[in-house]
Amino acid sequence: MPNLLLLCNRALFEYDPARDSGLPGRGLSFKHGDILHVTNASDDEWWQARKLVGSGTDQGLGIIPSKKRFVYSDLLPIDSD
Repeated sequence: MPNLLLLCNRALFEYDPARDSGLPGRGLSFKHGDILHVTNASDDEWWQARKLVGSGTDQGLGIIPSKKRFVYSDLLPIDSD
């Protein structure tokens, strides 16, 4: 039986795919603190992920920026709500 690795990350910033002109496919928006289940991290700049919600269900599949793609100047302000 192969070993499986589940990669989940807590978002440290907000991401709005509508504001990213370099997005290669359907983007997945997320906010600071959201839990993201990365399903494919084979690309250096873009990862495929699902956003997990409270009950462990997901809100669809989409593309998110990888750690390499992340640029501090592109950060969106974090809501303090």
